[in-house]
Amino acid sequence: MFLNLNRTDPQIGTRALRFHSFLCLFILLVCIVFLLHFSGCASFDPTKPNTPYSGNPHPAVLNELAQTNLLLVQEFGKLPEIHDGISETEMSVLKGIVELYRNDSTQFDNTFDQMYKVGLPEYRKYCSPLQALFWLAEDGQLGEVKNITKY
Repeated sequence: MFLNLNRTDPQIGTRALRFHSFLCLFILLVCIVFLLHFSGCASFDPTKPNTPYSGNPHPAVLNELAQTNLLLVQEFGKLPEIHDGISETEMSVLKGIVELYRNDSTQFDNTFDQMYKVGLPEYRKYCSPLQALFWLAEDGQLGEVKNITKY
């Protein structure tokens, strides 16, 4: 197709065959990379936020918090750790965070407002800074969470 391989010099035919093989392999690899890139799990549409926790309206530990900062409770409900249901461990983590909130709600609200503004709230699935705060509390580092909420 590209090359005339019926030459009398055997070295020219061998070189041409190697080049032709290399060219076909290169084209095949480019096609594979192109297909993998554009057929991946990424979408061209904007992401949609998770819906808040679909269990009871709010876990009992969050009822009081929902009266003062409903947005915070809704964002907790979007976290993957909460969204799939609340375990005993997650319930105790939420209790610890609510206790920190009670101790200084104004500072906690200010910190949460800053967390909420990270990224595009209307498009992201959940608030990842809030998730990091949840992870710290889950790892028993409530002191670190308290330090974070001071800033």
